[in-house]
Amino acid sequence: MFTKEHEERDDPKVWLSEEETEQLIEAADSTEREVALSLGVRCGLRSAEVLDVTPNDVSETDVVGSMLKVRDGKGGKSRQAPIPTPVKPQIETANEYRDEGDAEAIVTVSTTQTLRTWMQDTAETPPDDTGHDEWL
Repeated sequence: MFTKEHEERDDPKVWLSEEETEQLIEAADSTEREVALSLGVRCGLRSAEVLDVTPNDVSETDVVGSMLKVRDGKGGKSRQAPIPTPVKPQIETANEYRDEGDAEAIVTVSTTQTLRTWMQDTAETPPDDTGHDEWL
């Protein structure tokens, strides 16, 4: 885990190594939670943005590979975010095992608080595996 002081805030910026990221996602107890964590940690989506992702938002480009259309992001703006290689199959797998259509959100919870709770619950699971006293 890496930290750096914010220039404008008292709390530190925190980010995970690739190994820690993998361990965190693997510690999730469902495919839906894996997808939610991956969208946040690997794709850089904010909590509210994670709730809006549908399978239809995933597209393939010839130049940069898989991209994710992020609708109504910060400031109500839309943007494109690259999808790292492991995330696209996670979305596809989650979509295969649900009844909702491709235009429906892949993460079925309705509040960002639930996503934060998932993150906290998952983060509390594997501290012994990381070699760190604190996971997050």
